[in-house]
Amino acid sequence: MRVLIHPDLGEVVSNFLIEEGSPGVIQENVLSSLKGKRDCIIAYFPNDQFSGLKKKKIQAYLLNLGQPRRDTFSLRSRIIGEEKWAEAWKANFKPIRITPRIVVKPPWEEYSAPKEEIVIEIDPGMAFGTGTHSSTHLCLQFLDEKMASFPAQPSVLDVGTGSGILRLPPESWEQNRFWAWTSTRWL
Repeated sequence: MRVLIHPDLGEVVSNFLIEEGSPGVIQENVLSSLKGKRDCIIAYFPNDQFSGLKKKKIQAYLLNLGQPRRDTFSLRSRIIGEEKWAEAWKANFKPIRITPRIVVKPPWEEYSAPKEEIVIEIDPGMAFGTGTHSSTHLCLQFLDEKMASFPAQPSVLDVGTGSGILRLPPESWEQNRFWAWTSTRWL
């Protein structure tokens, strides 16, 4: 399923799709020729969990969500094979520059980095924390820009760490104490 929606609603829609049974979503910022900036949310639903009723429920949710803003959305769905989805998502995960010196890349992508760059190689699977999400991106930017400027080495706690991406970067952060905690138990 592919949803194009106003960027302010992207997180809410992603969460709703996961609550409706999608084991994961891809959320990207795109430009729409008619509506300007949009969030493109791609969600997968196993065939046995996706019906016409589920699609109608999602459409109704999107309509209600957009009403106060008089905003529109675009929704498309298609059936793809299970095994195809398991590998297809990798085509969308390319090396991404987070800061002038930090690049995040998956292991299946080649990337030749100059000496001054720090390359974080991460195999995200279904985990949150690939560097493409704005919260992860902003945290990495902040840490890269500010860690060296602290008068004393700060301690950092990453709760809900997902892939552990915030714990992986540069040697210059190694003197700091980093704790990363996550739980797969849903409350």
